[in-house]
Amino acid sequence: MITYTLPHDMARCSGHDCPKRQTCLRHLSLHDIGPRTPFYGRMCGGSDWTSYLQIKEQENESA
Repeated sequence: MITYTLPHDMARCSGHDCPKRQTCLRHLSLHDIGPRTPFYGRMCGGSDWTSYLQIKEQENESA
């Protein structure tokens, strides 16, 4: 199982009705928040995806 984390000062998003939440670090890092971590129901959507943080694929090191 992969665990995703962000610095505690970066906002998290619960991704209400968001089609990209399964690939967004803000949503996948909900388990790792600090006492002052900003939290939103949905940070982006429609034509504004500037808050979306896409998961970056790791290269296969065994190749």
